[in-house]
Amino acid sequence: MREIVEVGFSRLHGELDATKGENHELKQHNNELKKELWNHQRIALRHLPTDDLSDASVHDEFVRLRESLSTWVEEFPDVSDGFLDSFQSAMGDIIHRSVGYGMSKSFPEGPVGVQSELLTEVSFGYIWKRLFDVLTPGPSRDNALLTELRDKMSLLTPRKGLLHLLDYMGAINGWRSDTVRAYVSLESYKSSVDDQCIQMVSDLRNFFARFKFERTVNWENKQNRLMKEILTPAARLATQLSCSLNRYRWEWYENERYFTRRVVRKSHLGILTVLDARTHNKVSTGKFECLSPAAPIGKLLVVIYPALFRCGDGKHDEILIEKGVILIRANDDL
Repeated sequence: MREIVEVGFSRLHGELDATKGENHELKQHNNELKKELWNHQRIALRHLPTDDLSDASVHDEFVRLRESLSTWVEEFPDVSDGFLDSFQSAMGDIIHRSVGYGMSKSFPEGPVGVQSELLTEVSFGYIWKRLFDVLTPGPSRDNALLTELRDKMSLLTPRKGLLHLLDYMGAINGWRSDTVRAYVSLESYKSSVDDQCIQMVSDLRNFFARFKFERTVNWENKQNRLMKEILTPAARLATQLSCSLNRYRWEWYENERYFTRRVVRKSHLGILTVLDARTHNKVSTGKFECLSPAAPIGKLLVVIYPALFRCGDGKHDEILIEKGVILIRANDDL
């Protein structure tokens, strides 16, 4: 009997030693997997977009984008006839928001006299709606999911230690930035944005094709330049803004409080770039030195480009990155 018990204990000790050995090997393997995972994470993070945006770089990219689009539109030939009818019908297919244009008689030479400005406004508005007025460029379903996650995060009750509102909002903003940075690092993201830009080229091509131009348009050249000089840089800038820890705000000045009865005053010259519909040039402040800030100088026709702001963080006020651009009919007596 004693021998049987000793044999049993010996067998159990052997099995226990074997189990300990297996556990040791499993722990080693687990540690190796953790190390490998950490290395992969480190490599992945190294390739994520970095948050190195400065106000100056955002300003320069935005201004360059505006100049490229304005030049691209201005190089279209004049519309031979029926500009207003074609514009109104074509606008319904692509318009990005409710736009209150001045009445046709408000334009000094009629709407055709500001053909480039009107076409530029609609073109940028379309680009803005699809690339900038979203959490990040890309498929709408992905945007919907990311936006819902961001909104749900903002509704969560702060944990102890994050009770200070600014700290909590900073944590949410950091989560948003990290999540978007990880999302845009996916190989599928670039492909989806390329597809989106290709569709935008097609939409804008169809929009401009509704007009009867005085000369033949080289559509292949226009489409290639649209993709290379405008849409690709726009998508890149939009992605950078989305990934940034900073938050940005666009202002289209649609609220009535900005322009009561569409009246543009001298004070607007300090906060906006104001273009004269007659001359197509920037209105200079010098000629209005003797006027009070509230003095009317013209009527608003259209907001061509919105202003871009970097939002404040609760401790600092928001920063103007670039002024908005508006087109006015200057008063005849000025």
